[in-house]
Parts: sequence; C-alpha cells; structure tokens
Amino acid sequence: MIATAELRNAGFGTGHGISQRPELDVPTARLVVAAAVGVATFYIEAHAAARQ
Repeated sequence: MIATAELRNAGFGTGHGISQRPELDVPTARLVVAAAVGVATFYIEAHAAARQ
C-alpha cells in the first residue's frame, strides 16, 4: 500500500489542503482500488482464520 500513499502525496488525494489536483487515469485508479480491496480482503480473512 506504499504506492497508494505515494499517489496521495503526489497530489492525487484529497488531503494536504489541495484544492485542485491532477486527474488520475482510469487504469491507474482501477489498479489502486483493486490493490486496496486485495489487502483488505487478506486482513479480513487472516483475522477470521486466527479466530478459529
């Protein structure tokens, strides 16, 4: 998820008080979302397995 944070810090996120930001291309945006979903799914499944 480090690359996701780097995109945010590069001005693509809504943080850091940026009012205008560059537009992220669709393939990159989809990649970021897919990566976040993959990591979240891993943590949810790992947590569920640890509880069994």
